[in-house]
Amino acid sequence: MCRSHCSPYQGNQPPSASQSPATAMLSDALLDEQFVFFHLKTQPFDRQHFDDLSGMTLGGGLKYSYGPAFDAFLAEGKVRLERVSSDRQNFEKLLKERVVLYPQEINVGYAALRNTFSSAEAERITHHPKPLLVNRSYLMLPRQLAQSDVLRERFNARPQQFRDDGRYQQYFDALQAGHYQPVPENAAP
Repeated sequence: MCRSHCSPYQGNQPPSASQSPATAMLSDALLDEQFVFFHLKTQPFDRQHFDDLSGMTLGGGLKYSYGPAFDAFLAEGKVRLERVSSDRQNFEKLLKERVVLYPQEINVGYAALRNTFSSAEAERITHHPKPLLVNRSYLMLPRQLAQSDVLRERFNARPQQFRDDGRYQQYFDALQAGHYQPVPENAAP
């Protein structure tokens, strides 16, 4: 799958023909990944603009881009971004109040909290409702494959059917509620 951050980010628009590989065609958008700022419930904040974050210390992933606009803001030096290698480390720093905010995709962040921390620890953390970044994901099909047009049409039909009958949203609601958790390796069949 290609995400809109595979090329220069253009908001909620699909990549243009000049941005997508010349050898591939894209399906309709499959998923909107919403990156949000996680924070402690005891340290609420509001932001309308990046400048509202000035002076704060944030957690972040190693060598990770949160989109061109935020990268440009980081380059201005108005915030400090402490990069570490894992969600666990970032959430630990948040819980210990060593950082104020941690940007992460909302579903990834809450899954990490559920799978890594106690309920009491996870309950201390929330997120700001305004997304930092929305990445759209697509299926890429090779242009040189004769059946790609037909495959794309067939592929696009099923997610649309799921959206129309409500299943698409039900699946994501279940994901956010933690229903799709990995089975422990030592679990009985």
